[in-house]
Amino acid sequence: MQKGVGAAVHRWHQRRGWLWAVPAALLLHLLVLGALGGPFPHNAGGLPQARSGQQPLALWARLQAAPPPVLTHDALAQPGASNLARPDAAMEQATGQAAEQATQAQQGPSGAVAQDPATPPVIGPSAEAAGAPRPVLASRAPPNFHQALQVRRGAQSGHGFWSWSMDAGRYRTELNAQLGEPQGARAPMSLNWSSRGGWDGHGVAPERFLTQPSRGGARAVNFQRDTGRVSYSGPSGQSALVPGAQDRLSWLVQLLALVQAHPPGQGLPAELPLWVAGPQGDGGDWWFQVQWEPATQCWRFTRRADRRYDVQVQAWVAGAGGPQARLVRLEMGHEGSRQAPWLLMDAEQPAACGHAH
Repeated sequence: MQKGVGAAVHRWHQRRGWLWAVPAALLLHLLVLGALGGPFPHNAGGLPQARSGQQPLALWARLQAAPPPVLTHDALAQPGASNLARPDAAMEQATGQAAEQATQAQQGPSGAVAQDPATPPVIGPSAEAAGAPRPVLASRAPPNFHQALQVRRGAQSGHGFWSWSMDAGRYRTELNAQLGEPQGARAPMSLNWSSRGGWDGHGVAPERFLTQPSRGGARAVNFQRDTGRVSYSGPSGQSALVPGAQDRLSWLVQLLALVQAHPPGQGLPAELPLWVAGPQGDGGDWWFQVQWEPATQCWRFTRRADRRYDVQVQAWVAGAGGPQARLVRLEMGHEGSRQAPWLLMDAEQPAACGHAH
């Protein structure tokens, strides 16, 4: 009997321990929620929101997904829109619609890029960066010529010539400029450039440029029109062949062709791009500031250097709209170089564009 009573008392004490454990666990849970500041708030869709930069509970994220965001052009334009979870198909559709609207804004009824024929085209580096097409300007091949030049570089002076000939759609042009006379075995500083090629819808279409400096070996630039590449004899790299691309000599002929095809002071844009390839593998855009000088009836083309040791030039061309445009003055040098720039002038009329002899 006493053993039965003792066992019952022992079982009662065990049950009383469990009764105290349940409220203790509830009290501990309430204390934890109080320390965190209460339960997580919910958004309109019922998903727990992060507080103070915290992420929602992973369990809730798995059980209840938020509705996908509505993709609009305004949402894409907002800062941080790239962090949104955007379906690829919706994004491609929005991008395609934006591109189609931009194309329709630029095109006329026939699908061609709208352009006022009464005014010169407006083009510039910003338009090129946006992918705007460059208009093809009218050009006319100059007649054959052989032009004598006066040459100066700092305190040195000399002479030279520039020749151009074209027959059956094939051209050849040469530029030679020499300073001083040979002194013993030391050759005078000189320019010996040549270019040959053809003619296409953009104007001069070079195929090979060759430079033979007074010191060092010859270097060439090859325009491989069958493969659409520009290669260099020195550097191992190649460049893509851009429509209207020129070499370090043919760009001068291209200026003559543009001037000859337009009336005096009309038709040429204020900024003119020419893609020019040099023997150092430095193919790239040359952006010219174009200015008409009515007092002298000359066009002036100015190319400022984009970076140190880049080529900068100023060229004055006379004879706009006449039977033959001609180069009157050319200043050419490297930005930041200690050497003076080259100065080439027409030997017959060096002051035709207003410069002193």
